[in-house]
Amino acid sequence: MQLTCPNCSARYLVDPAAIGPTGRTVQCFRCGHKWQARLAVPEGTSDVQPEPTPVPDFIIRPASQPETSYLPAIPVDPGMPTWLKAVLGVLFAIALIGGGVYLFRDQLFATLAVDQQTAKIATTAGADGKTVITVTGDIVNVGRGEQAARRLHLKFKDAQGKVVAERVITIATGSIPPHGRTPFEVRVEDAPAASAVEVAAE
Repeated sequence: MQLTCPNCSARYLVDPAAIGPTGRTVQCFRCGHKWQARLAVPEGTSDVQPEPTPVPDFIIRPASQPETSYLPAIPVDPGMPTWLKAVLGVLFAIALIGGGVYLFRDQLFATLAVDQQTAKIATTAGADGKTVITVTGDIVNVGRGEQAARRLHLKFKDAQGKVVAERVITIATGSIPPHGRTPFEVRVEDAPAASAVEVAAE
């Protein structure tokens, strides 16, 4: 059956079973007006109506617009985009590599070296009978900029080449120009017994 809103004249197709034999209150979806809708009484039938049974009100809507279409959609959280995860991963890797380079910069970018051809090691006995080692030689700047040697790193090795002891001796050579060299001499008292000594400049 067809219902027409008495307020705004909006028309709706409604199942007569929804109205029921006793009628019911309906509400216009367009303007919100409420009225008592009843079924049309065919001619020749009695106007006597049974006792009305209370039924809940309902809102009539156009058939093309179901009620569920007016419910707000809950957006789905997409999470972090894949491209953002990739960018953060690359930045983390760069930071990790940069930190490693900074920590081991002296080993990775060593520009000072001890000339092994001029390096000499002399072993003598001190007044107290302990072994004294004197190391002499040249420190060479193999880099492109001026460098100053801050210390010498001595590694004492046994006959099998295993390091048995290490000494770090602070020196001050001043600035060494690129491809330049400067002599050094250090003295190590109470030196450990060793078959060889490896010297490196830092």
